[in-house]
Amino acid sequence: MFDLVAGLPWHVLVVHAVVVVAPIAALGAIVYAASERTRAWLSWPLVVSAAIVLIAAIVANDSGEALQQRVEASAQAGRTTAEELALVTEHVEIGSVTAVVAAAFAIGALLCVLWLLPARRTAVLAGFARGLFPLIVRIAMILVGLAVIVSVVWAGHSGAAAVWMGRLG
Repeated sequence: MFDLVAGLPWHVLVVHAVVVVAPIAALGAIVYAASERTRAWLSWPLVVSAAIVLIAAIVANDSGEALQQRVEASAQAGRTTAEELALVTEHVEIGSVTAVVAAAFAIGALLCVLWLLPARRTAVLAGFARGLFPLIVRIAMILVGLAVIVSVVWAGHSGAAAVWMGRLG
């Protein structure tokens, strides 16, 4: 579905949204979880940016798989080496992990906002707002935020290696 747009692979266009928005959203989530003062004004930007990260990661993953099929066809035609194909395959696998981490991040951001922002608590969630539960939610959000950053850097590095490895002298 997400193969080419204007003759260029969707992947090379949409991946930049993940690379830019995901670390910013993750840092926002970490600040949100760590600082109670930021929760009132950071809740909606966090939820919206997490949704953007999720959508961009899914599109990047799907378009990356379409691009991988083109690279495989190019390898069969002898225009791409086995090493280049292996790098692309590794990148697609890492990108799939990033899409899963992005999904966990989006769900976690929504739950974090629901549980930690007092004005948003419902009667059902109010019971969970006491004790260790808010601390567990905050720690989980910080860990998932860090996982997003690590995952995007890991995927970005493998993608750059797939594109540029062996091309620079």
